[in-house]
Amino acid sequence: MSDALLMRFHGVLLLICTLHFAHADWENPAVQQRLEISSGGLHGQLSNWVRLSARNRMVNCTVAYRHSLPSGAYIDAGELPASLASRMWFAKEFDVEAPAWLSSAQGVVIYNEHLILNAFTFEDSWNIPVRLRYQSPQPGGGHSVVRFGLPEILFRCLNSRPHASQPIATLQCYANALISSEKCDYVVLESGKKAWKEAVVPRGNSNLKFVAVYATVALYTFTSFALLKFLFPVAKRHLGCWIKVD
Repeated sequence: MSDALLMRFHGVLLLICTLHFAHADWENPAVQQRLEISSGGLHGQLSNWVRLSARNRMVNCTVAYRHSLPSGAYIDAGELPASLASRMWFAKEFDVEAPAWLSSAQGVVIYNEHLILNAFTFEDSWNIPVRLRYQSPQPGGGHSVVRFGLPEILFRCLNSRPHASQPIATLQCYANALISSEKCDYVVLESGKKAWKEAVVPRGNSNLKFVAVYATVALYTFTSFALLKFLFPVAKRHLGCWIKVD
């Protein structure tokens, strides 16, 4: 066999192998994930680190994270840097004024901005500023705990198809640094464990409510009398008229 024919044969064989592996059913990569929450008062920061390890190369793949924020927390979109806000999708706008007992858990999706071109491993991390909601007061005051769970890792390869038995999440596609209205199917990767991180939020003392109301009324009454005395000098009624008393 001539060298030219042999090279052509090798090229065809390489092309067949490439097409086979590009369109073969993938085997989900192994997941390592670490979540942290740091807080001070009603301000906090949610941090997440992820590592994916695959037996076969991940070719033209993308990753997203679907997180359910608890009712006791919210994200103020105005505090997000532009590079992060452009790749985040909210199920609806957060009510930044509502207390925890009038709120519910709300979903948010964070897209990774980079495409995994050809790799066995992938690492990613992100930090999101969060606010903790006001908790209902209780007798004696104390603290309340807000629990954050691990986000779901959503995985999608452009040239591969998932098994029919794999859990699928359908959400907005992310491409060219834009979240489009088109929908894409992502495989939900299992991290193999459930972990929670807790933030501690101070609670008001409901026993002090009467004291606070009484003090407010007393201050208002005193201020009103003092203002009236300053604006209107002492007077007495005489013949139906107000006459100033020297």
